[in-house]
Formats: sequence, structure tokens, C-alpha cells
Amino acid sequence: MDAGAALDLIDRVEGESYALGGLGASLVGDRGLLAMIAHHDMLYRDLADPVALFRNPQHGTELGAFWAYAQKGGGAYHPKPDAQAVARYSALMAASQDMIAEQVLAAYPVHRHQVILDVGGGEGVFLAHVAQKPGMPA
Repeated sequence: MDAGAALDLIDRVEGESYALGGLGASLVGDRGLLAMIAHHDMLYRDLADPVALFRNPQHGTELGAFWAYAQKGGGAYHPKPDAQAVARYSALMAASQDMIAEQVLAAYPVHRHQVILDVGGGEGVFLAHVAQKPGMPA
């Protein structure tokens, strides 16, 4: 709890009680950040024993299992990813696109293009943000 307080995720209030801190409160309604935190949690668990990970790179990882196109035993690629893995990845990308699209569209003048191709666009969330941008054709 003290570590969370040091990061301003939580605040210590009276005795042993805690409440959301400034940064913690900002996480509550942000599904994109929560999805990315959950995704990165897989990486952190995989890295809990980095020596073992690097000694046996063919041993499966939690994050590797998340990516539908990841290499599995023996280095063989699976050309037809499993539908649940694709759905999990698409949900993560859709949840995180709000914050990414906001930054990209603030930094780049997309209105100067007549056509935009969203390669690997998943559920099309980024293009939905582009379509809402003033000056973009419908």
C-alpha cells in the first residue's frame, strides 16, 4: 500500500485506511489504460524469473500465448489463429485506441488526405476517431 501511495495511486488517510490518489482515480474510468495494465501484467509475470526465461526460450510464456500469431513449441507459426485469442487482442486494441487516436490525431494533419487505410485496424476504432475529426470526408 505504501508503494501505491508513493506512486500517487492511493493516499493514506487516517490510520490504516486508504483512498484513491490522483493517479489511481484517473484509472477508474479509463478502460484503455486498464486493458494495457492487464496486458503488461502478463509480461511482468513472464519476467518474474528472467534467467529461466532466457535459459529456455522455447518454453511458452503467458504473453506469447496472448498473441494469436506467436511462435509456439518448435518455432512453428500457426497460420490460423484461434478465435478467442484474436477476440482478446481485438478487445485490447479497441480499448486502447481512444488514447492513441487522440494523440495521433492531435499531432498529425490527417485532413489533408482523401483516403486512409487502417492496416490491421481490428474493430476500426481508430478510423471511427478519424471520421469524427472536423474536416474529414464521411
